[in-house]
Amino acid sequence: MKLFRILLLTTFLSIGWAQTWQWTGRTHGELDWTTIETEHFRIHHHQGIENIAKEGASMAEQVRPTLLKQMNLDDIPTIDIIFTTEDEIMNGFANWTNTTFIWVDQNDAAIWLEDEKWLYQVLSHELQHIVFFNRVKTW
Repeated sequence: MKLFRILLLTTFLSIGWAQTWQWTGRTHGELDWTTIETEHFRIHHHQGIENIAKEGASMAEQVRPTLLKQMNLDDIPTIDIIFTTEDEIMNGFANWTNTTFIWVDQNDAAIWLEDEKWLYQVLSHELQHIVFFNRVKTW
């Protein structure tokens, strides 16, 4: 039984670590990644989207207090936000490790909304998932 639990945990964690690679089969080692740190976030981005990363950092800090208030939380751990333009995946996803991936500047959703509104909508949506994960500790 103990071995089964270890195997189950290992499988579960390995699926989480490979999320973007799992979809695309690519890891993009050719990209030069940089991190912007704010009070509550680490914003990771590659070359060419520095302005989007700065806008996203500002938006994330602005929306955080509202999201915490909605879930009746005082604080949560630092959140990693990864912005990229690679792989043509629409929008993004969040996971329980306080990490969200957001694909920007290349999908059709921005056509329906202005770029800034699209980024705000997707970023706040993904951050809401992370806040919810922190609120619901038992599954």
